[in-house]
Amino acid sequence: MQIIATRTRAAGHYPDFAYRLYIPFDQLSPERQSLISYRTNFGHGRAGECLARLSEVIAPLSHLELRPGPARYNGGRAIDLVAQRIEAIIVRRLYPEITAVILPVLLRVPANPNDAAIYTSVSELTGRYQALAAQIDELTADALGVDRRGKQAA
Repeated sequence: MQIIATRTRAAGHYPDFAYRLYIPFDQLSPERQSLISYRTNFGHGRAGECLARLSEVIAPLSHLELRPGPARYNGGRAIDLVAQRIEAIIVRRLYPEITAVILPVLLRVPANPNDAAIYTSVSELTGRYQALAAQIDELTADALGVDRRGKQAA
């Protein structure tokens, strides 16, 4: 499946950057797309293209179908934690300055690199929350099929 890993400088005095991982909607089934209510490109991607967060991609459809409330919140928190760990594994492979187990909201990078968006592929992750959660401590970028030859957007 195709992904987009981004590095964006945050406004401010210091060289602080936000690192994020997104999945284009065209990588998801129409059924899953219809259950994702937040439709945006997060300031990345092509005009008119919607991107999904990893937690929405790995979640079981049964979770996405839940109404807002305690059950959805409690299940969502566990899914978010696994998604955050996987995001860090993937982004570490693509951006060597990342060393964290979970991506920080902002990371100070003294080298002050340019903003970047890397388009690459990984193994199919859709609906695989339970399998991924069971092996989260052993997962590696290779096990997730991260293609190191990603193409950087101009």
